[in-house]
Amino acid sequence: RRVRDLSYINMNVESLSIKELKEILTKRGVDFSDCFEKSDLQQKVRNTEHLQKTTSVTKSKTTFGGLTCYTVSTSPTPEIVVILCHGYGANAKDIEPLAEIMLKELSGHKVLFVFPDGNLSLGGSSYAWWHLDINSLLTRFMTGRVQELFTEIPKGLDQAREKLIKLIEDLKAHTKLPFSKFVVGGFSQGSMLALDTCLRLEEQPMAVCVFSGSLICMEQWQSLVAKKKSMKILQTHGLEDPILPFIVGSKLNEFLTSNGVDVKFLSYQGGHSIPPIALQNLLAILKSNS
Repeated sequence: RRVRDLSYINMNVESLSIKELKEILTKRGVDFSDCFEKSDLQQKVRNTEHLQKTTSVTKSKTTFGGLTCYTVSTSPTPEIVVILCHGYGANAKDIEPLAEIMLKELSGHKVLFVFPDGNLSLGGSSYAWWHLDINSLLTRFMTGRVQELFTEIPKGLDQAREKLIKLIEDLKAHTKLPFSKFVVGGFSQGSMLALDTCLRLEEQPMAVCVFSGSLICMEQWQSLVAKKKSMKILQTHGLEDPILPFIVGSKLNEFLTSNGVDVKFLSYQGGHSIPPIALQNLLAILKSNS
């Protein structure tokens, strides 16, 4: 499933906290001592948009772990690496614009964003991490057999995981950074792969981002999750998601939290997408760790 129009993801002033508004004005060199209400800060941020400092961004196409990757960075010596995997039927270029949106808010932070194409070509510019029968999936939801999704071990997941692990190892060698400086995540199918992979690795990442994902491999994950109680997970899911209904995301959150995992679960009015609230919380993770 593709993430289509990404223009709506740009940060909007109304959603920012007072602390975030003051941070923006400070970076712009703007005095806000005359602002007494949050609305005053919001208006000053709008009025000083032209003072926003631009961050020099470098984009490239390369290969890590045998996968074609698109990278977006602010420095040749990054301090944080963010790997985001696309959803079924999409490609890395679909979600690459997320990097530039976030980097506008990360002035002074050295971050490398990496967007890999899936290891399975579906023809044209469409990729996946494993084959998915959409009609079968929808039938399960309509006939009340959603539990089958939670326990299923997708055919092809093992191969996709091996590719992602190799990509991570290549990036650790390339950047000379430990895995604790990595954020690994994705959208839809890509988020399931990210979570599955991080549950199986000995080291823990800075955080895992699960945007519109689902519980899979429940029996296998049950034996793995006990060792990952300190792993931070950012999870978002739309209340009107027509592809993976909200109950699917809710079940994943219930599974993780009942096993003691540190999860920040955010629901939102919307469908199968990556909403502004997801990026705002990912930005908060990056800012607090660099």
